[in-house]
Amino acid sequence: MDGIGRELLPTLVRRVRERGAPAGEAARAALVQLARATRGEPFTIWRLLDRHGEPTRALRAHAGGRRAMPTSAPGRAEPNPGESSAAAAIPFWDARYPVGLWRLADPPPVLFFVGDPTLPARPALAIVGTRRCSEYGRRVSAAIAQAAGARGVVVVSGMAQGIDAAAHRSAAPTGTVAVLGCGLDVLYPRAHRRLRDEIAARGLLLSEFPPGTPPLKHHFPRRNRLIAGLSSALVVVEAPHRSGAQNTVTHALDIGLEVGSVPGPIDRPSCAGSNRLLRDGAAVITEPRDALALVSGVGDPAGACRTEGAPGRAWPVSGSRPTDLPERGGGGAAALWSALGPEPEPIDTIAGRAGLSASDASAKLLELELAGAARRWPGARYSREPAGRG
Repeated sequence: MDGIGRELLPTLVRRVRERGAPAGEAARAALVQLARATRGEPFTIWRLLDRHGEPTRALRAHAGGRRAMPTSAPGRAEPNPGESSAAAAIPFWDARYPVGLWRLADPPPVLFFVGDPTLPARPALAIVGTRRCSEYGRRVSAAIAQAAGARGVVVVSGMAQGIDAAAHRSAAPTGTVAVLGCGLDVLYPRAHRRLRDEIAARGLLLSEFPPGTPPLKHHFPRRNRLIAGLSSALVVVEAPHRSGAQNTVTHALDIGLEVGSVPGPIDRPSCAGSNRLLRDGAAVITEPRDALALVSGVGDPAGACRTEGAPGRAWPVSGSRPTDLPERGGGGAAALWSALGPEPEPIDTIAGRAGLSASDASAKLLELELAGAARRWPGARYSREPAGRG
């Protein structure tokens, strides 16, 4: 879209919306087909709707409306363009259309979804960062997402590897929205098949791209604006100078979102961009409640958004054995702490490594958790919480 198109688009959108909602499923199906024929390009669709009014007339008038669009990624069967596509679509006049997207200069005329389309109506926090993140960044992303879910805040991210995936996985049990840069029937990244299925079952997969659209490079900046539009605030966990996360920040600032960033080592290239955001005035995120404080309408009674354990504790970092571990039971708690790893593991695995029974390990893990030295995860899994939290 050129500069003239960008200037005209808000006017086109306003005029189309002022006409009111088209009637009937025929209009919905026509808009879906128009999205297929135009590859979901917002300016083209809004211009056609402004000129021709009703979606069925706009579709007929479109010069390429009868030409089959290449909707399949290489090696995949072409998706069925019939009624199932229309049924899984949210046109701009639908009551389920996320109101936050109207803040964008180029809102998508139609969205495709799998899952719960009501999730965007809840307070939402975008968590973004680099695909090539450190273990520190992965844990921080998961901690923020877990705290958000505990407070009823939906986590929004882009389904990429690294920071995005960590946030989605941690928030999957409580509600997460994954915004894709491809069609919903295209598996990308391939390694996320299980995560994608979990989000489809308990959260929301969302895309402005019609089914079969491959994950082309220029699709992801378009995806990033939707992440911002769906959210109440944005947190960057770990990002280099040039990254999709920085692009998402630009969209967030354009629509007036609060932006926060997590501090990282100054000699780590993957933190250069997120640290620069702090220099430029982003909110400093040193614990999950800092992130949730950015979300409008979400309070922090009694420090409920902190990470579990000792009050005021900051992020998980590498550390040595705490000196104040509970030593009841012949020092078994200290041995158990040594058997814990940075990633969540089942009790049986941890107990076997420490040479304890599962029942003894369970009791001592509770002691470690209360002491702020271990962290409990969903599914009765535990990980180590290192020292140095004061």
